[in-house]
Amino acid sequence: MATTEKENGKLGSAKWLQPYLESLNPETEWEEIVRTLANYTLNEFILNISYVSNFILVIQEPLGSEALVHTEKVFDRKQERFVDSVRYFTPWFIDGPSSERVRKSISSLNNTHMRIAKRLPGRWDHDDDFIMPCVQMALFGHNMKQRLGVPVDSPHIQAAWHRWCKEIFNLFLKESGPVAGFPEDFQGMVEYSNWFNRRSFKSTEKGHLASVALIQQFCERWFPRPLHFVGYEIIITFLPDETIDRHRLGPRKKWLEFPIMLIFRVMFWLQAVLPDPKKPCYPYMDSRSAKRVTKLKTTLTAILSMVAVSATISAYTIASYA
Repeated sequence: MATTEKENGKLGSAKWLQPYLESLNPETEWEEIVRTLANYTLNEFILNISYVSNFILVIQEPLGSEALVHTEKVFDRKQERFVDSVRYFTPWFIDGPSSERVRKSISSLNNTHMRIAKRLPGRWDHDDDFIMPCVQMALFGHNMKQRLGVPVDSPHIQAAWHRWCKEIFNLFLKESGPVAGFPEDFQGMVEYSNWFNRRSFKSTEKGHLASVALIQQFCERWFPRPLHFVGYEIIITFLPDETIDRHRLGPRKKWLEFPIMLIFRVMFWLQAVLPDPKKPCYPYMDSRSAKRVTKLKTTLTAILSMVAVSATISAYTIASYA
């Protein structure tokens, strides 16, 4: 944990977050850096995009999609699976890999993997099966910012993310024993992810169906049915081209990609200029979660409706002068 002096001083100004993070030592206070980022920059909407995108990337490996569809929960209980996943992973970010709670959590996950491996042998016996999921926990935000052309995290914060991911990774076990081969630094994580996405995995029907089901979960949670196509486009906007082709999710709708990118750029701009939150905003899945989703769904619908009306008026105006 950070010192009491730092903790007391971190909320002293409107834009306290970045100075506070930069005041921490990424070699010794990396858990506090990640904890603070999770508590004060994540919301349920972004976390849902991350959940869907990261799983879609990981299941490019055919054995990954086979394991994901094995229980059929990704199809039959989409929302329950998302909520359970957020509840399960929350302590990883908040408590950190040095905590007994997280160590027990990952030990339980190792046991689950081994039980499934009895029916699907070889599914969790490669280092890549664990490197890619751990890498993506840090790279989702980095890749989104790069896609949008907005500033990425500083090397200081990237170093903390690398250490956090590496420590999480070291708690896993594959079928034949300890895992190994995690990238040496943050740039190595980026290069590993790019290499993984370029691998010549074959396209599979299970990979396609699981990917579509994951995207449907996001669409159903955040958008009324007539706007599900917008939710679908949001997800594939932030996926690599190779992944879209492999899972047969495209093509992207270029006319819709532009307003989506614009809205997300505005979101990051507002985050940069508005006062930083004083209270943690990490989306704990408590009794208030449904109300938050309903409120944000209404807001998203209103924003998208205004964008559609503006686009229609602009098109009509241009046509009038043509």
